[in-house]
Amino acid sequence: MASPRVIFSNVHVYLDIAKEALSDCEKLVAENVRPRPDGKPGFIKTFDPNQRSFKHGLIAIAFSGIYLDALLRLAIIHKLGLAESERLEYTTYEVKLKALGIVDPILLIRTKDFRESRNEVMHEEPLIDGVPTKGQIRTAQEDAIKAVPLVQELATAVKKVL
Repeated sequence: MASPRVIFSNVHVYLDIAKEALSDCEKLVAENVRPRPDGKPGFIKTFDPNQRSFKHGLIAIAFSGIYLDALLRLAIIHKLGLAESERLEYTTYEVKLKALGIVDPILLIRTKDFRESRNEVMHEEPLIDGVPTKGQIRTAQEDAIKAVPLVQELATAVKKVL
């Protein structure tokens, strides 16, 4: 009987970084929002010239992706073997999840949305004359709020199939 392989990974560190960045992002967003002084509905956002909440949102999205990449690679190696992991290396998160047996259509749609958001962060497309080249404007803060819980939910789903 072959002895089990020992695998060393920083996978949990990546999730910790994403969670800490999201927490900082949310705190910074809250610091820059206050009620309208006239008592009317709505609020006033204070501009942050250093874009600190934006930066932390970017970090949360990027490290959520790094975490998910590492988690899926480890899960595929564990369940399907190293050769299958190498074959799936450059496929989408959705393909990897399906290979693991995770086929919930809503979860896959949310994962696709995260993948697109992450790719836009990692491979920025500029606004040209104020028009997005991808046809959509995202905010890192809002996408980060979705990213971290999603990858945690995906981790739970992956653990169930292993």
